Formats: sequence, structure tokens, C-alpha cells
Amino acid sequence: MRGSDERTGELSYVDIEVRVPKNHPLRLIRRIANDPSAPGLSSTM
Repeated sequence: MRGSDERTGELSYVDIEVRVPKNHPLRLIRRIANDPSAPGLSSTM
């Protein structure tokens, strides 16, 4: 497993920046979703 887990009681937190490879498609999706000027997204959502 990559990265270390921080344990808080029964839950475990793994830093997503460490877990997801730099060239993984989820990073592109995240940039598009976080971009307020992305086409097709409405400010009324």
C-alpha cells in the first residue's frame, strides 16, 4: 500500500494526493469538476 494511514478510532484517513497516481484520469475529472468555468456546469447547481 502506498502512503501511511492515520488511524482515528475505527476510521482510517489516507491522503488522496498520495494514493492517486499523478497521471490517473481521476485527477482530470477532479480539475474539471472544480473548475467554475467548465462548460455545461450551471451556477444554480
